[in-house]
Amino acid sequence: MLKSFTKEQAEKTNEILKILFKISLMIGVLAMISYCYLIGFFPYDLSIGDGLLFIGVALSFGFVYIFLISLFSCVGFKLRGVLLILAESLVRIRGDKKQNKDFIYLVPKKTDMILWVPAILGWLIIIKILSGETILEKITSLFLLIFSSWLSAHCISSYWELKKEEVLNIEVPIKKSIRLKVGYLIVFLTFPLLTEEVMSTMSMGTMRLMKIRQDHVTVHVSNPYAQFAIEAGSNAEVSAMGKEYLKFKDVDVLFTGPGKNSVLKFNNKSTITIIIPTEKLFIQN
Repeated sequence: MLKSFTKEQAEKTNEILKILFKISLMIGVLAMISYCYLIGFFPYDLSIGDGLLFIGVALSFGFVYIFLISLFSCVGFKLRGVLLILAESLVRIRGDKKQNKDFIYLVPKKTDMILWVPAILGWLIIIKILSGETILEKITSLFLLIFSSWLSAHCISSYWELKKEEVLNIEVPIKKSIRLKVGYLIVFLTFPLLTEEVMSTMSMGTMRLMKIRQDHVTVHVSNPYAQFAIEAGSNAEVSAMGKEYLKFKDVDVLFTGPGKNSVLKFNNKSTITIIIPTEKLFIQN
């Protein structure tokens, strides 16, 4: 019995890992396209080896994404107290106690105190990635991120409630339960992507993690591309790499790695972006 159970669990785990790998790969490609759109550059002349780099980016993005939505879920779970007060207030205003169960169903389940640690980290990230210039835009952004956190926690709670019902109640329709669980997982995995703040933060973070993007670095650029940067207003210094090169400080490497070209943003008197062949560039870390 134990052997068959272990084999069955191993098969299920293997299937879950395959699904997560495919999802991470698809989301990773989406992140790459989104990032290229943000910087206004799409690589070309890609080699077969670049495909392995894309897989690495996808897996890194998947890791960052799952980590981020896990923190959001912890934030959602720790909203339980506020949501309970809100639910009770709505019931009193409406004067219909029968609706109390409907409101309570939307409140995430009670969790351990240890989740306060990732929840606080999640709140710090939410505050950090708030977008918008006006107060109204920031409040809207905050509301969307809090709603995303609640929805993630609600999906997890509902998913495990269905799992418990399957174990305790044999009469629960299996097909319906599977459809609901799949639905909760899809919402849990995809909804945060719909918020601009999450997508932008993760794409930027993943590109930095994979060294595709590097901020505020010193670069050595070969001529004639170094002259292009100087003519555009950038300050250059003598490079130790030879007469053909010039050194530029405080440069943002927006894109390097896949393909034959790199994108540099020079931050001196004027901010300019130049596409340079990677072979004509040396990044000093």
